[in-house]
Amino acid sequence: MDFLTTSQIAELEGVSVRYIVAEIERGKFPNARKLDPEKQTSAYLIPAKDYAAWKKKRAQSPSQDG
Repeated sequence: MDFLTTSQIAELEGVSVRYIVAEIERGKFPNARKLDPEKQTSAYLIPAKDYAAWKKKRAQSPSQDG
């Protein structure tokens, strides 16, 4: 399975990393996992299929970029 980081998705979408983290916290990337679950500031890995589904829904919704 292919994965992307929050930074990669933020760059691809032209939004901030914080916006992507907020989307994770809102459950928009249900399979996102921290690289180090013990560390609060750990980076996330997001499955490419979650990103594709999120991107499709985002394209169908009014803009809410952050």
